[in-house]
Amino acid sequence: MNDEQRSQFTNRRRILCLLSDGDMATISRAEAEGRLEDGDEYIDLGHLELGVCRARGVATPTRLVLARKVVAESVWSNILAELDTSR
Repeated sequence: MNDEQRSQFTNRRRILCLLSDGDMATISRAEAEGRLEDGDEYIDLGHLELGVCRARGVATPTRLVLARKVVAESVWSNILAELDTSR
């Protein structure tokens, strides 16, 4: 594992630690549905360097994606703060 991969792993782990068991259950259900609506904000956990993304009319994969709509606003704010500190 190189330094970039290690950094991505560490940042992803920090973000996931902000999520409660309830958040994780909600995220799992959203992944099972398999899609985001046009305009939904999300973070691609496989590419944190992209920051907050927005679904654009095409099928956005939900695997390794954390959609804003599935977590509480306070959790989303904490995630954004974590992303800012990791840059």
